[in-house]
Amino acid sequence: MPKRVFVIHGDNDEWVPMERAEELRNRLSAKLIIVKGGGHFSGSDGVLDLPVALEELLNMAK
Repeated sequence: MPKRVFVIHGDNDEWVPMERAEELRNRLSAKLIIVKGGGHFSGSDGVLDLPVALEELLNMAK
């Protein structure tokens, strides 16, 4: 079974620079999804769900 991996990164993340997301994408041969205006996606940021992740998972299941 081929692996299907994606990395989600907010372009406004103050904790993890975009370069790290790109490095992870390259190491894992993953798809990089950039969320415009997105931060670190932590509970302290008020993020309770991430629709882009659900959408990508549903697409992968097809």
